[in-house]
Amino acid sequence: MLSLVKLYFSITRLRLRSAFYYKADFLVGVVGMLIGQAIMLFTLSIIYTQTDELAGFTLYEMMLVMGLSQLVRGLDLFYNDYIWVEAFKGFASGSLYYYMTKPLPIYFQIITMRVNTQSLAPITVGLCLISVYIRHQANFSTLDYIALLYFILMGLIILFSVKLITASLALWFGKSGQVMQLFYELIEFTKYPINIYHFSIQILLLYVIPLGVIGFIPVLFWKDDLFFFQNLPLSKNMLLVSYSGLSAAVFFLLSLFIWKKGLRYSGASGT
Repeated sequence: MLSLVKLYFSITRLRLRSAFYYKADFLVGVVGMLIGQAIMLFTLSIIYTQTDELAGFTLYEMMLVMGLSQLVRGLDLFYNDYIWVEAFKGFASGSLYYYMTKPLPIYFQIITMRVNTQSLAPITVGLCLISVYIRHQANFSTLDYIALLYFILMGLIILFSVKLITASLALWFGKSGQVMQLFYELIEFTKYPINIYHFSIQILLLYVIPLGVIGFIPVLFWKDDLFFFQNLPLSKNMLLVSYSGLSAAVFFLLSLFIWKKGLRYSGASGT
């Protein structure tokens, strides 16, 4: 396992070096993503000129929701972008058999095929928004930082699992890019508190596909005025931590099960 981690970072370093050689493409991609992020933040600022709260969330809390959504999505885009190619046409064109010729896990090979440098834009914006929220919280302690890293990790696991499940369908049907696109678009809902949406969407994003762990659940961890957490056997924070960890674990194990089933169906044995 340790050798695979070292190999991954070595390959990633080479991929980044190669991407930076094409400075024009790199700058155009990052600037384009930054413009999109700027429009999103401008829209948010307009909303909060008219109100102090939106669905019970202050401006700084909304910034944390958006910051976590952008950071998690950006990190996923950075390392796990090439699976889109496989979902849309890769497996259908026989790339799976190319991976099978190498003595490395198949999905490890996929994530080392490309590094998406455009992800630096949402990662930067996400870190900035989270930093603004932390500076606003005067008593943000070491345990709070640990909790923040925990929620980011759980969000990454769930997002990884969503892409792995939808990519696995291509092992049966050759292509699954449209299905992956459909599920991936649900991440747009994580930019805002989930309680502003219809009840059916809340159920979808909290229990069916728990993308609420990416931004909504972490913000609840630091909110105090939550009446629906009263009279519960567990404290609010323990409940949120447990929910996030359990959701990520169940979804991750389910994605691995479907992926391995797909590999067996395709005649591959790697992971």
